[in-house]
Amino acid sequence: MGIRGHRMTPRELLDRLDACGVKLRVIGTRIEFNAPSGAIDAYLKQLMTEHKLELMELIRERSFAVESALNARDQSHAGALAQHVQPFFDSIGGVVNEMFDSACLEGATAGYVRHINPTLAGLFHLLGLDKTYVRGQGTTLFDSEGRDYLDAIAQFGALPFGHNPQAIWDEIARFRDRQEPAFVSQAIPVAAAELAEQLVEITPVGLNNVVFTNSGAEAVEVAIKLCRYATGRVGVLSCRGGFHGLTMAAMSATGSSYYCEGFGPRMDNFDVIPFGEIGALADRLESYPNRYAALLVEPIQGEGGIHVAPDGYLNTAHKLCSQAGVQLIVDEIQTGLGRTGHLFYSQSLGLNPDVLLCAKALGGGLVPIGAVLYSDVLRSPGFDLRHSSTFAGNALSCRVASATLEILTDRGLRLTDQVQMNGIYLGNRLRAMAAKHHEFVKEIRGCGYIWGVEFDFSRLTHRPGLIALLAQRGLLTGCIVSFALANSQVRLSPPSITQVIRIEPPLIATKGECDRIVESIEAACQTIKANDASALLRHLATETMPLRTRSQDFLGRDQTFRQITAQLDSEPSFDTMPGDRFAFVVHFLKITDFALFDPSLSELTPKELRYLRDRLVAASGPIPIGEIRVESKTGQVAYGEIIVVPFDTEELLAMRSNEAIRWVEWAFEIGSHRGAKVVGLGGFTSIVTNGGTALPKSRRTICTSGNALTAAMAVEAVIDAVERSGRKMSDVTIAVVGAAGVIGRAMSQKLAQLVGALCLVGRGGGSDLAQHRLIDVATSCIQSVWTIDATNRTQSLGTLAKVIQQQATCIDAVQLATAWAQSDGPISVSWDPNDATRMADVTITATSSPEPIIDIAAPKQGAILCDVSRPYNIADEIVKVRPDIQLVRGGQVALPGNPELGPLTQDVRGVLVACASETILLALESAKDDLGHRGDWCGQLSPFQLEVIERSAIKHGFRLHHPKT
Repeated sequence: MGIRGHRMTPRELLDRLDACGVKLRVIGTRIEFNAPSGAIDAYLKQLMTEHKLELMELIRERSFAVESALNARDQSHAGALAQHVQPFFDSIGGVVNEMFDSACLEGATAGYVRHINPTLAGLFHLLGLDKTYVRGQGTTLFDSEGRDYLDAIAQFGALPFGHNPQAIWDEIARFRDRQEPAFVSQAIPVAAAELAEQLVEITPVGLNNVVFTNSGAEAVEVAIKLCRYATGRVGVLSCRGGFHGLTMAAMSATGSSYYCEGFGPRMDNFDVIPFGEIGALADRLESYPNRYAALLVEPIQGEGGIHVAPDGYLNTAHKLCSQAGVQLIVDEIQTGLGRTGHLFYSQSLGLNPDVLLCAKALGGGLVPIGAVLYSDVLRSPGFDLRHSSTFAGNALSCRVASATLEILTDRGLRLTDQVQMNGIYLGNRLRAMAAKHHEFVKEIRGCGYIWGVEFDFSRLTHRPGLIALLAQRGLLTGCIVSFALANSQVRLSPPSITQVIRIEPPLIATKGECDRIVESIEAACQTIKANDASALLRHLATETMPLRTRSQDFLGRDQTFRQITAQLDSEPSFDTMPGDRFAFVVHFLKITDFALFDPSLSELTPKELRYLRDRLVAASGPIPIGEIRVESKTGQVAYGEIIVVPFDTEELLAMRSNEAIRWVEWAFEIGSHRGAKVVGLGGFTSIVTNGGTALPKSRRTICTSGNALTAAMAVEAVIDAVERSGRKMSDVTIAVVGAAGVIGRAMSQKLAQLVGALCLVGRGGGSDLAQHRLIDVATSCIQSVWTIDATNRTQSLGTLAKVIQQQATCIDAVQLATAWAQSDGPISVSWDPNDATRMADVTITATSSPEPIIDIAAPKQGAILCDVSRPYNIADEIVKVRPDIQLVRGGQVALPGNPELGPLTQDVRGVLVACASETILLALESAKDDLGHRGDWCGQLSPFQLEVIERSAIKHGFRLHHPKT
């Protein structure tokens, strides 16, 4: 394992793992790996844990580099990016981008959605953040209805004095009244010169030179050019988690590969090291002498999650850089000008960097301006002659910046002292809140008026309900921001690539306003602690932006979305859950079933539930609920859960076919990722996917429509009912309504061996296609009798089977089926379920009709009715009006051990519909490869499969349930 005295850097660790044949990939917040036996010992595991974040970043960067190379080779850019793991909000963006119908919008919202950024508009709407503010004053914003909101974002530090500070407007008015020229290139800019004097006076010692810019990102670009020109080197070091802007060079220096994705690889000569690790910096400078022009670093990382540089890090880094001839660029674009309680955070550290960047607050909250301050060592005529900007350093921006500095340095106002004292108070309040909610508030970081509240909801993901689902999907932190805005009228910043809420109020915020900020977050935390989704989300249960009609397929980039959702859904993980896992996909029967998933939602009206579902459905997707444990009588155990497609029956049937299929496929993928060896399709999720045949084949997960056990149990229920009525199966006439369906066909094949006569009932009004389908079923019935293995039979042949066997040498099956269909032979066909029921001793219904289809008066006297459909095809009222009728709800199975079945619980504990029971049976058998790969469990079924599933049911103790009717 190498010399233990040398502590491997993350990159060295990755190289070692590669050399050992370890395959690594990032899945959401986890690293998954496949390794040869013995390749990873305890020491390597320890290092992998210690360097997890760095390893994740390196793996992502390497993946991205590979993808970029593939793109250059074959221009398959989209295909390459589809394999790369992206943060949740990036993947959901494609969905919300196409979710709303901009043609139905009005006003500013419509213009923003249509022409500027529909993705952000959708994200804001998703969380109820899509406010339009019409007035701002100090720390307060006002919406069009006059409601006031405390702004704790302050444009990420760009509003030092809040909104519309009068002193800044006064300076703008004076500028106007003086008629001072704003732009005078090729001359001496007086306003810029005066501002430069002010900046040099208040910044750390030695920064005697200034270049003005239009933004923070532009300041970063200028600083890089400065250092490269002065040193003759091209390399730039920056820190993991850092953020320096989104222009090309600034983006390349930004320490997260997320921001580079889709724009090609980072520019050459930009390297990233861990933030705060002085050893990593020393190793890099020693390993690559004369490579680097500069180290670019934030003293407090903002976008990366408010990470404060460790004590002594920046000063030591400056010393190392100086020894190596590397310039230290300190990015105080966000922390500078009072944000930390000091004019510049560097000054609080006694740090005199080579280059200092400031922007944001420099514009006083009204104009864009940035500045690069640098030491005399970097000054050169060559740079001065080669760098310029049309708008940078314009007189208006400089006059505003000068006024800003005058306010910040006014000894009477003592604004920075107030920020420092209130910042200590704010931090203490936040830490006290975190202590109360330590289960999911991970850490509080920051100082002054820049704080981060980091959440870790991993402990909540095993809880039932919507809050756990939102936690799994990475949306819960955003919901806290949403709750604070709606209930406390406090604006907080929603997270983008972290689970950190950033708090950056204007510098003029009072102690009372600090209290209000903390209380807004704490109130949301209380609802989460109580698992009260209704309280947390009720404000979102309101009418949404106009949705695209479902026929327009608003899922958008659903393939990427489903992939990312599954990757982020890390609990439970595929390889850690015990036993043989299964998942069962269902849908709401009605919108109020939403409350079955989360009882706290029962307080919402059906209208509110639908609104909440419509708003969150694009983000949450199919919903995993419950945990079910079933123990076979053999001692084997299967564990599973329900995956709910969040639409009711009517909505699912109203969808365009490919859209409905995508939703079911999405649910299947979630179940598969969460460890299911078998995923079953229940209700109309099977019907809309043509019994599962429309879903892509999975190599690791079996899909079943549950039809085999449903058909087998229905036949067993009929046999039981016939025998209890005193009749013989071999003599009865049975009508199978829905005979052309998968279940109807399988039952017909089985019954053809046992009964006196069959009537196959279809739909389609007797069209050529409908007739062909029923004749095909009749043909399969005849063939099933001809292929009977007499040695393995447990039941005697019925009259129909004997007649069929007599015809075996006289005619082929198709001719016989056609002849009988045309002459009302032993296997007849019908298009009217009520007509068939009048003639049959037994009628079995197995259709997808959402309504009852058998009239009360239709069945013959003393008939047996077996209904295996869901929803039922035969109404319960029939036995009240017709006491001569025996009604059997077929397809119900009593499981071994009478287990608790959670959301699948029927009227009787331990009883489950047969389609779900088949899913569990296949999970129990899949470990032995007994059932799991014996044929296809979606689509048409063979008699052999029915026999196999029957034997498996007996083996594991699954038996027919006899409900009382």
